[in-house]
Amino acid sequence: MNKTERDKMVREIEEATRELEAAARKLGERTGRLAESEASPKTRPPDKAPYCSFCQAGANNVKRLVAGPGVYICDECIRVSSEIVESSDSNGKEDI
Repeated sequence: MNKTERDKMVREIEEATRELEAAARKLGERTGRLAESEASPKTRPPDKAPYCSFCQAGANNVKRLVAGPGVYICDECIRVSSEIVESSDSNGKEDI
């Protein structure tokens, strides 16, 4: 992979991360997610352990945790985000 291809891939990952972050914010608004201070057993694990940047679930509490540039996203947040994007695509309006 040459530098141009690598730079393009990095830009695409950064854009996808921004889109996922926006979808996660929308998901949080829709579901009324608890604040971090009201942690449940599925929330952020001890320091240094990887966790989902969106729902705060630790790697041991999800099926898959995908790493991005400085962030992680779990399989469940990916599924929900995809549903949000698909619903915005199907009705012709941007939902995010």
